[in-house]
Amino acid sequence: MTIALIIHNPINELEERSIPISTESFFTDAWQPLAKVLNLEWIPLFQTGVFITNEDKDEILDELILLINNLNLIQLTQMETDYFKTRLDLLIKKISEIFALRDGITIYIG
Repeated sequence: MTIALIIHNPINELEERSIPISTESFFTDAWQPLAKVLNLEWIPLFQTGVFITNEDKDEILDELILLINNLNLIQLTQMETDYFKTRLDLLIKKISEIFALRDGITIYIG
């Protein structure tokens, strides 16, 4: 299984794309333990699914940046760390881009 980002209320073909974030196993083995260490609120919800509005965006981005800045707190190989950072960078970029598209947009991550 894959954790992915989609726009919940797409209005055109561009908005109907799915953006893969992480495999389920890597999310369980890396994302969740780091989120727990950092006592994050939003990131753990990605595994079961969560809707995100523009009002939530800054909190989500703050948590993603905390993950990037604290990858050293969990044991990962260099390859896993690089993969994790790449996925986090992409997710931060895409969330920012999506909410800049229009008002009233809702993202689903799950």
